[in-house]
Amino acid sequence: MAELKRGAIFISGWGSNLQVFLDQKDQFKSLLVVSSSQKAFGLKRAKDHNVDTLVLGSPIDWQGLTEALISKEIDFIFCAGFMKIIPASFLNQWENPIYNLHPSLLPKYKGLKAIERAYEENDDIGVSIHTLVAEVDSGQVVLQDKVLEKDSYSEKSVDEVRELIQQKEHQMVSLWIEKYLPNRLNHS
Repeated sequence: MAELKRGAIFISGWGSNLQVFLDQKDQFKSLLVVSSSQKAFGLKRAKDHNVDTLVLGSPIDWQGLTEALISKEIDFIFCAGFMKIIPASFLNQWENPIYNLHPSLLPKYKGLKAIERAYEENDDIGVSIHTLVAEVDSGQVVLQDKVLEKDSYSEKSVDEVRELIQQKEHQMVSLWIEKYLPNRLNHS
């Protein structure tokens, strides 16, 4: 069995995908929730699970964040609704890839409002987990799944589609924890 890892989950808001990590907390040596907003509901979720939190200042002190994560011996970083662009200078300091959850079938619909843009174009809609690189939503896709085929959801509202995407995101995060995390990290 793989040694348990210390993870930092980056969020900015509600934290529904964070909840997947919290519900599987026993799969990790420790978790740290890093938020770009002190008003993020995900911080309450973390506190309810006795998980440490760190709220970033504005502007973000990326070097200070790096030092804080190193001091906590973080093995992996997963962005679950982190609505900030992470600079290359931060990305380059980590031996292991940083992962991001994105609500589209990358490389389509990079950036903000991916669900809405795919919906408006009546295109396939899905979820991707990819590694972070300096260019937004351009890293290697490690997991991807289609939720809706184009022309199959004309009777659904965009809110109904968002709900289906969120359910798939939760499944994908759980799959990433189960299948991907233990086998891909270089150190413990």
